[in-house]
Amino acid sequence: MTYLPVDLIQVDSKLEVEILGLFHKASVEMKQLRDPSGSKIR
Repeated sequence: MTYLPVDLIQVDSKLEVEILGLFHKASVEMKQLRDPSGSKIR
């Protein structure tokens, strides 16, 4: 997960993020990716 400048927040954006010196393809998700209530814990 990363933070983006507002002008890059588009669902069809083609992005790469650097993690420990390696670049990985990334995508923008507009839906919430966390479960603050803990209702989906397995």
